Amino acid sequence: MFSRYDILIWIIIVALALGGMFYYYNIASSGEHFVSISVNSIEFEPIPLTESNNNFRKEIEGINGLTIIEILDQRVRVISSACPDKLCVHSGWIDKPGQLLVCLPNKVVVRIISDEQQDIDFYTN
Repeated sequence: MFSRYDILIWIIIVALALGGMFYYYNIASSGEHFVSISVNSIEFEPIPLTESNNNFRKEIEGINGLTIIEILDQRVRVISSACPDKLCVHSGWIDKPGQLLVCLPNKVVVRIISDEQQDIDFYTN
């Protein structure tokens, strides 16, 4: 049986988890966002993720061929790639800083960065 202290501990754990999610999705992701594109570790000029770049497409020449990304409604996705399994295409849209799309065979990395988080490269668990 659960005591009232067990229930209190579970309520605190759930409140901390929800608070962390709220912080990640609302406070930590504020600021101006950019799309960072790199091919074989060579990074291109970041593209602002703003309304002015709405419905924007960019062709990127990767190691094995062409990769096409699309920016729409402050989100980005890979719509075409020369890789054989198309995992980057099937990954869908990304819209939060720290999220990334990777095409390993083509060595193309697309990620969203924030002007507040440019000193952080990647997260590990």
